[in-house]
Amino acid sequence: MTLDDSGVYSRLDRGGMGALIEGLPAQCRSAWEQGLAFPLPDRYRKARRVVLAGMGGSAIGGELASALQASEGSSPLVVHRDYGLPPSVDHETLVIVSSYSGETEEALSAFDEASSIGAMTLAMTTGGKLAGLGRDRDVPVFPVPRIGPPRTALGYGLFPLLAFLQRLGLARDRSGDVAETVAEMERLITNLRPTVGADNNEAKSMAERIGDRAVLIVGAQHLTAVALRWKNQIAENSKAWAFRETLPEAHHNAIEAMGDRGHGRDRFFVVMLRCAGYSPPARRRFDLTAEALKRSGIRHHEVSSAGSSALAQMMTAVLMGDYVSYYMAIGSGIDPTPLPTIDWLKQRMAQE
Repeated sequence: MTLDDSGVYSRLDRGGMGALIEGLPAQCRSAWEQGLAFPLPDRYRKARRVVLAGMGGSAIGGELASALQASEGSSPLVVHRDYGLPPSVDHETLVIVSSYSGETEEALSAFDEASSIGAMTLAMTTGGKLAGLGRDRDVPVFPVPRIGPPRTALGYGLFPLLAFLQRLGLARDRSGDVAETVAEMERLITNLRPTVGADNNEAKSMAERIGDRAVLIVGAQHLTAVALRWKNQIAENSKAWAFRETLPEAHHNAIEAMGDRGHGRDRFFVVMLRCAGYSPPARRRFDLTAEALKRSGIRHHEVSSAGSSALAQMMTAVLMGDYVSYYMAIGSGIDPTPLPTIDWLKQRMAQE
């Protein structure tokens, strides 16, 4: 399946995933503005820490926000991907329950526990049971527009959260970073959209090189959460195996599989997420990882993020991953939008 055949996109992309990816920069801008304008109770300014409770695409924004905060020092934000809440939640904790559908059972259980504890609570959702519970219990509900599948609403999972942290005094002013981020993303899209041929389109050429191999994504520091986004997008859009490793941790175990005696080298493609904002030790470790991969003949590609701010570096790397996963799906003859196995699993879980 050639990715430069314009006809394949109209035939395969029946859910409009390509248009949703291209709309991400505008979504980020709008979500940021709405997050700044959303009314928050004055008492929430007493929060000393934040727990983002959610699953899947509803939680990845929290992962990115936490990694961003940690890159500038300690982060007041913890992401909880499970039922209930961490035992550390108390009256000084703001619990943000994120569920795109408003029906996620793990998120609903977190909301119930936050209510029973008496924690400050905020919901982010398109509606469903979560919105109803928020109204019934006088909890602020940030309205997320229904755009497409949860993974396509990343702007609404991340940028309002950054706005809330800023307004509560738990993060610095990111207005300039947001403006730079949106501009860098828009610039990148001009080189990645389907009308740009594979010879000049890094995402298309990478997808073609990956083929049917499993993908290992390596990130460090503030791009560790971006590597997780890549993994999830490849799984959901491409229906393909992907894994994440982080540096320096991978140099204490996974690097051995990248050596001359590594098993299954032909079945993997390694993506290394580079960034000018890495510390010197992190850059050195990436250099050595690339050297090990080259010595072993393992196919790999280095993605360089754009921008001067950590937020721009994260989101341009996210955008590249979204496009790669999209082109992997199209190249395999797959509509990237439907999630038949996840739907099957939800149906089975709902059965008594």
